[in-house]
Amino acid sequence: MPGDLEGWWSSTPADENGTVIDDPAQWPEPLMREHPRVALIETDSGEVISTWDRLVCGQDPSYLPALQEAWAGKSIVIVDMDTNELLRVVDQVKK
Repeated sequence: MPGDLEGWWSSTPADENGTVIDDPAQWPEPLMREHPRVALIETDSGEVISTWDRLVCGQDPSYLPALQEAWAGKSIVIVDMDTNELLRVVDQVKK
């Protein structure tokens, strides 16, 4: 999606042959297992940049963020869609 950022949060777990791993217990990245459903949110506007639900291997267009005042302005946050836990803050590049 436009403005999306690459990282463990936007990856589909796959084996060395590129075959998708359906069983969360076999996912190689522990953070994927702990946070299978994540969203990227632009903090100034509250706009959801993208979501990724590894449990269904797709986006979740119904997700609405619970914005937090503690989130840094002019940044993008990666959050767990189920717990709203802040997983990472990424500073935006000024245009």
